Amino acid sequence: MMRDQVLLLLSAIACALGAWAFWRYLDTDAVVALMTLALVSAVADNLRLRRKLRESRRRD
Repeated sequence: MMRDQVLLLLSAIACALGAWAFWRYLDTDAVVALMTLALVSAVADNLRLRRKLRESRRRD
């Protein structure tokens, strides 16, 4: 149980450091980076769903 708590604490510290570094070093470009990530994710999901729709139409 203690090991899980230590690992959880280390994970939280790593995430906090990652978030700090993201905002610290990207500064004003951080919002652009987040928007780019959102756009790329939306396009990738759209392509995946189109492929899935094409496959389901072939089966019918």
